Amino acid sequence: MAELDAWLKGQREQALIAFGDPDMAGAGEIDPALRELIEKNYGSGNAVLARLRHQRDVNRRAILNRLAGRGLVGSGDTGYLEGENARESGNMEYDARNRLLAALTGFQQNYVDRKMSLRSAVLQAYQQAYYNYMQNPELYQGTFGGGGGSGGGGGGWQFWNAGGGS
Repeated sequence: MAELDAWLKGQREQALIAFGDPDMAGAGEIDPALRELIEKNYGSGNAVLARLRHQRDVNRRAILNRLAGRGLVGSGDTGYLEGENARESGNMEYDARNRLLAALTGFQQNYVDRKMSLRSAVLQAYQQAYYNYMQNPELYQGTFGGGGGSGGGGGGWQFWNAGGGS
C-alpha cells in the first residue's frame, strides 16, 4: 500500500509542477519543496500556465503592432481586439485547469481502484485459506494450540513445533 500511496503522491506532484500555477503553489497544503518546484517551472517558462500567459502577451503585442502600423492604436479596435485576446486566453487557461483537474481526478480514481483491488485480493486469499481448511481439516492438525482446561495454555495459533511434542 505504501508503494501505491507514493505513486499517487508522485503523479499529483508531477501534474502540479507541469501545470505550474504559482498562485496554487501558495496554498497551505502544498509542501514547501513542491511549491518551490512549481514556482521554478513557472518562472522558467516551461509550465503549461506560463506558456499560455506568454502566448497571451505575444498576441497582445502583435495586436498593438498591427494597429500601430495603421495608426489605429487609439481606436476602438484596440480595446475590442485586446478584449478578444483576453477572452481567448482566459478560455484556454480555463480548459487547461479543467484538464489538470481531470488528470488529478483520474489519478485518484486509479488509486482507489487499485487499492480496492488489493483489498479484494487479500480478502479472497483469506477466504480461500478458510475454504481449504474447511475442506481438509486433517491437513491442519497440530496447527492450532491446545486449549482451555485448567492451567492448559491458550488456544491460539502455533507457528512453531506444529507437529506436537515439547
